Amino acid sequence: MTETDPALRPAEGWLRRHVPPVPLFLARMATEWRLWGPAGLAVVVIAAILLVPADGRPGPSRRLEALVLEAPLVRLAPAVGLDSIEIQRRLEAGGIAVAHPGQSLRAIAVINHVEPRRLLDLALGPQDQAAAASADSP
Repeated sequence: MTETDPALRPAEGWLRRHVPPVPLFLARMATEWRLWGPAGLAVVVIAAILLVPADGRPGPSRRLEALVLEAPLVRLAPAVGLDSIEIQRRLEAGGIAVAHPGQSLRAIAVINHVEPRRLLDLALGPQDQAAAASADSP
């Protein structure tokens, strides 16, 4: 085992007296460059355990996306700083048929046989994106 840098000995002594063993191990890893690889791996594993839901439910970003896709255009528009007519115009410029602003993006996607994410890009993306999408479509 390597010797601790003399400048860090007081801090290491304090950590040994006041910090439980696992954080002490992580603190020791931070002071020795040869242990940075295993420390990085430990951080990635811990983050994966904490960020991936264990019960199989989608994470927060997927739930938010689902809420956006299910909201009628008239309710979605004010939340994103647009009006429903503007969102409808962007979708129609991208070649998507919209019957009325009470439809959700998911319902519009089903009717037009497109992926809902494409509608998100058209509706909420830059204004010139819808025109470019309609020019690219056959």
